Parts: sequence; structure tokens; C-alpha cells
Amino acid sequence: MATSPAPAPEAGTTPATTRRIAPEPGPTPGGRGVSARRVRTALPALAPVLLTVAAWTSSVAGGPTALLVACALLAWFAVRRTAVRELRSWRSVLWLPVVAAVVSAAHAATEVADGGLGTPLVATTAAAALVGLVPWLVHRARAGLVLRLLAARRTLGVVATRIVERDGARRRVRVPRAALRPGDEVLVRAGEVVPADLRVTDGEGMVTLERLTTRADAHPVVPGDVVVAGAVPRRSLVGTVVRAGDDTAIARVLRPALDAVRPTPGPVLPVPADPHGSAPGAPTLPIHRTTDSVARWAVPIVLAVALVAGLAHGLPHGAADGARVATAVLLAASPAAALVAVTSALGASRLRGALLGLRMKGTRPLRSARDIDLALVDPSSAIATGHPRLVEVLPMKGLDPDAALLAAVSVAQDVDGPIPRALASAARARNMTPRAVSGQSVAGGRLSALIKDMEVTVGAEDAFEAVPPTLRPEPDDDALVTYVGWGGRPTAMLRFRDRLRPGAADEVQRLLRADVVPHLMCSEPAAVARRMADRVGVHASEVTGGLDDAGRVALVAEMLDEGHRVALLTRDTPDPAAEQADLVIASTWSDAHNRELAQVETVRPEMAAIADAVSLTRHTGAVVGQNVMLVAAYHAIVLVPVVAGWVVAPAAALLSLVPLAGVLAGSHRISLGTGSAV
Repeated sequence: MATSPAPAPEAGTTPATTRRIAPEPGPTPGGRGVSARRVRTALPALAPVLLTVAAWTSSVAGGPTALLVACALLAWFAVRRTAVRELRSWRSVLWLPVVAAVVSAAHAATEVADGGLGTPLVATTAAAALVGLVPWLVHRARAGLVLRLLAARRTLGVVATRIVERDGARRRVRVPRAALRPGDEVLVRAGEVVPADLRVTDGEGMVTLERLTTRADAHPVVPGDVVVAGAVPRRSLVGTVVRAGDDTAIARVLRPALDAVRPTPGPVLPVPADPHGSAPGAPTLPIHRTTDSVARWAVPIVLAVALVAGLAHGLPHGAADGARVATAVLLAASPAAALVAVTSALGASRLRGALLGLRMKGTRPLRSARDIDLALVDPSSAIATGHPRLVEVLPMKGLDPDAALLAAVSVAQDVDGPIPRALASAARARNMTPRAVSGQSVAGGRLSALIKDMEVTVGAEDAFEAVPPTLRPEPDDDALVTYVGWGGRPTAMLRFRDRLRPGAADEVQRLLRADVVPHLMCSEPAAVARRMADRVGVHASEVTGGLDDAGRVALVAEMLDEGHRVALLTRDTPDPAAEQADLVIASTWSDAHNRELAQVETVRPEMAAIADAVSLTRHTGAVVGQNVMLVAAYHAIVLVPVVAGWVVAPAAALLSLVPLAGVLAGSHRISLGTGSAV
């Protein structure tokens, strides 16, 4: 769509297009302030590590005792604030390195006469390094998720082009995106990011959410469609703001994910007092309760194991040998890895879902989506573009086709929906002006209104008493058929056709690769849906047409009775079938009841949303299992040689970072989508 140049500013005014817009508040990646803050945060964690290396090097080289003591004291001084924050509860997993430091310091004190201070003081310094490094690693992993979400939010930009009326002329004004309000008219040039949810009033073409989802998922829009914030049109569009700011569809997805992963004040590694409690926010996955219980009892269990191992070595070989082994056991244990094995994966899953335009509601999708094998979708929106066009008007004998069309257009005016929009488009093409109506009502797919005291109805066959044979479509007719009539009888048949949505066939294949069979259910005749199904690779047996609300509910119940795990992509209007399905996915602008029942909300109500949700939850579940197995295998394998006295304390401290690093790395793969079809 061509755009005209912006008009010159009025005298005495500041050109709006050159006005400087203040950027949104928030950290700037790579900025000087952020870099300084990162250095201040990392210094208490990394300094003890460097001091541990220095102490170990000095011990091997036979350096002075004063240097070893200084390294230990400086290391604990560096982590003093972290220790105060994390050690508020006696169940904190960081009590283990603290106790190890006390034991090794006492060991060093008893070895003063013999001059064997090296290894005990290195262990004391290594314990301080664990106190500083473990919380910092977990915090950095969470902060990385927050930064990626903030980066996604910043793709919306900070300015927008608003169209205003001034002195009888339409002018373009550059304004902050935060200043947009519902009802504002906005111009979005080709390649710019849509700043708010817009209803297109002028222009058409393809738009994509690739900047957010990193996928080329272009789909067509025409006047009357809603384009969500964050989309990028390939041609210029003009639209009216319907939702702005935190009310946009993408904000409803990003904000909950940001709130869920944002670090909170207090300990980075809090241990729940009662993992089996029912308090808000308590874990709901059985494996989550298990890992929290392990972390909750880790301190007394490891202390007991260290005591037994110390006595077992100390009684026959001396107190020094017992203290050495006990210190190694205390440093080798890694309950922090068990504590974050599930939570880190869930946080990464929420981030990945948000970047895909999905709002994952807690752990509910994990319990619902992993075993899904059947997806129920409406082809009118999931396969077709949702933009049918009128191709033919077949009236009763003696009735003018334009008169029948004008009656239908008049009844459907100011009503939102694919058929009303198609009727309005046909009226504009014929320069028709709708007549004045009164008593307009919308009930399901039936529209009715009074035109000069005559009730006129637009709807499917079941909206009328009887359809004469001359108005019935041919058995193999694959067009969308709607009737217009008055007096309870149809007087004309309106035939519409729709195009396939680009990418629908690929989405069907994605579902099939995930072992999920798409099943099309719609209110249109089955012949229409079968024609579309054949073109996108859905088997004809997986099509059910002619369904009303009761039929949709019955179909879901039938599939559940057959043993299927059913996912349902709801329509925007109230969908009673959502109360039956195992996994419910609704658009963020869908009916409030649909969104309440949904485990997943999406800004893209397409089959790809089902494939993304299923693949993401399966990948998350697999990573959670891998994290837990890694932690369990580490303790089963490593603690044996440690208890046997074959591993020195500094090496044990280094080994304890292995399961934590593995857990955080595995969870990071979820956020990147690595290892899954998402």
C-alpha cells in the first residue's frame, strides 16, 4: 500500500516526526551500567574461586602459611553477605560448606605444630568459594531468562505513528508506544513492528511474528482482522488500536512468564518448609515434591554421613584423617542441584513458551500435554484463512440476486465474523449501502434483524423451517453455504469459498511427527471440511462436519471414551467442548470462560500452537527426568570414593559443581529449543 509523505508541521510547532522520544526504562544489554552491575554481582562469587586457586598453588609450591591464612580469610570476607542472606534457615543447603569450613579450620589449628596446614586451609577457602559460587550460578541462570524476556518485549519498539485529524487534514504524529490508547488510528509501515493490537482498516498482505518466535510463520490479513503487537507486516497497514500496553496479547504472554522467572528478594536457594503443603505456589508435580524433600533433609543426612565417615577413618587412623574425610564428604554433596533440578527446567520452559507465543499456566500443561494423541481443530480458522469470499447468490425464482444480497448485508452490518466480513466486502465491491435495521440479534451462527418491520434472517439450514430443493447445494458441493430469508423461510442461497492458510500443511505434518492426529470438526458440511483436509494431508476419516455446540461436546466425549488424550483448540466464542478436553488451548483474546479453562493461552490460534505445546512439555518432562537422574547418579557414584577417603577436599568441592552445571545446562537447552521439535 503506497503511503504519502508526511505533511509539514504548522508554524510555531515542533515537528512530531523529529521529536525525541525517551526510551523505555530498563536495563540495556551491553550498557555500561549493566556491565558495572554484573561485575559487582560476580566479584563476591569469583573472587573466592581465584583465592582457592592461589591457595592451592601456594600449598603445592610450599608457600608461606600466612598466605594460606590470608586467602581463607579474604574468601570468607568476600562471601559474607551471601552467607548472611542464604543461611537464614538451618535447612539451607549452604550450611554444608560452612560446616566443612569449620571442620577444616579446626583441622588446620591442630596441625600447626606439624606444619601440615596446606590442605586444610585450601579446603576452608574452597568451602567459601562454594558458598559464593553456587547461588551466583543459579542467579545468573534465572537472570538470563529475564534478560531474554525483556529483549523480546523490547522488540515492540518505543515509538508509533499515530494518525490524527488537525485543521481538516490527516497528519502523522510520532508518539511513544506507551501513549497509545484503544481507538487511536495507527500507521504501520512495511517492516515495522506493530506497536499494539490493531484492527486493520486499510491495507492487506502478509504479517509474521518471526521477530518474537524466530519462525517464518507469515499469514494473511485483510481489513477487519486483528493484528497482534509484535507482528511485522510486509506491506503498510493502517489500523485502529483495540488493545494497548499491558493489555495486548503478547503482553499477556510475556508478563506472567517474566513474573515467574524474575529473581525475588531473599535467598537464591530457599528450601521449602513443607513440600507437601497446599500453600499457594507449592509444587504440584510429584517429582518436584521429591526433589524438595531431598533438599530439605540434605543437611542432616549429609552431616550424619560425614560424621560416620569421619569416625570410621579417625578412630583407626587418627583425628586428622577423620577430619579430612568428613570435610571431603561435606563439600562433595550437591543438594543445590537437586533443589533446582525441576524449577530451572520449568523456568526455561516458561521462557521458551513465551517466545513461541504460549502462556504455560504453571505445571498444568506438563500433566496434560505429554500424552496427547488427538488434536481437535476447527478448519475454518486452523486450516482456512478465515477470509471467505462470496462467489455466488442463488435466489428463489423471481427474486433479484442483488435484493437478496442487500438484505443479507443489512442484517450482518456491524457484526464481526468471517461471513459478515465477506458480505461487507461484497457490498463494497457492488457499491451497496446497507439499509437501516432494528432489533438486530446474534445467536450462535444465526443473525436476524428487522427491515421495515420484516424479520430477515441470515444463517445455516437449521435457522429456517425448511429449505426448498431448489436452494439445496449439490452433494459434492464443497462451498460454504449460508441462507438469507424472511418469514421463517430461506429466499436465497449464498455460496462462499475460502483459501488455505499458508503453512497449514506443514503444521499437520508437525502434529503427525509428534504422534498427534489432527481431527477436523466444524459446523459446515463435512464435504467442505473434507476438501480442505485432503489438501493439507488430513485423512477423510478424521473429519466431522455439521456440528452444533452439543455435537462438539459429544464428539470430545466420544474420543475420550475411545481412550484418546484430546487437545482442543477452542474458538473465540464460548466453547462448551473445552470443559471436556484433556488439554485446552485458547487465544489470549478468546472468551473469558475459554481462557479460564485453558491450560495454555496463545497469540497464534493455529495447529502450530498445539504442536508447540505438546513438543515443549514433552521436552521439559524429559529434561526434568534427566536432571533428577544426573543428581541421583552423581551422589551414588561420587560419594563412594569420597567416603572411602580417595578424594581430597578441594577436589570434592570441584566435583560438587558438576551436577549443578549439568542441571543448569540441560535446562538452558529448553530455553533455546535445542533437542526438541519446538
